[in-house]
Amino acid sequence: MMFATLDAADDTVGADGAHPRDVAEDIWQALRVAARRWPDRFLNRVVADPSRHHDIAILDALGEVDRPQARALLIAAANERRAGHALGREYALRSLIRLADPSVADLLLRLVKDRDFSVRLAAVRAAVQHGDARLLPALRDTAQAAGTPAGTRQIADAAIEAITRRSGRA
Repeated sequence: MMFATLDAADDTVGADGAHPRDVAEDIWQALRVAARRWPDRFLNRVVADPSRHHDIAILDALGEVDRPQARALLIAAANERRAGHALGREYALRSLIRLADPSVADLLLRLVKDRDFSVRLAAVRAAVQHGDARLLPALRDTAQAAGTPAGTRQIADAAIEAITRRSGRA
């Protein structure tokens, strides 16, 4: 039922007069609750349908499923380079962070240089808590690049400082 609701593309879901965005947000949250409550059932449904492997609501919900197969799906989504998958990379990274997956530091090496701004920003933000010394050159490049927005520069500087402190390179 939950997946059928997610697939509903018309106005058959939600209360009369409900704004479509409110309905979508409710479905999104219900997916997270279902994944947390029934992780194996949820994961089996996702694995069985490859069309769901890049759905951002599903990727977000998989951050509630601490199973090797869920992590593998998230890592694959974070590494998906095809056009149109930037949000998938971003949500996969966020879910892997929630799962405290050890692959996050390795993913950040590539994602801080991602071609999509939102993915780069998410990776730079994640580097503050999850980055390691291997990220320092890329973060310095980001912090010094003329085209980098000021807010992203500040976050990159904070990540450099945090990583330097953690690695004892101060």
